[in-house]
Amino acid sequence: MLAAPINPSDINRIQGVYPVRPEPPAVGGYEGVVEVHSVGSAVTCFSPGDWVIPSPPSFVTSHFFNFSFLFFIYFFF
Repeated sequence: MLAAPINPSDINRIQGVYPVRPEPPAVGGYEGVVEVHSVGSAVTCFSPGDWVIPSPPSFVTSHFFNFSFLFFIYFFF
């Protein structure tokens, strides 16, 4: 994980007042930026060094999206 914010909902979960309480070993938080370190032989959409973002429902059981094309579109078009 390269970066992850702390949101009010994260604090509420720690305080025990958030309405949804995931069972352990759930990890708090949904947002962040992760760097890919390695990929399997069948993986074609990610490469080591790519930055990806996790997608809900939770970090532990999520999918990851490569957003490098967004950087290209934003800065070059």
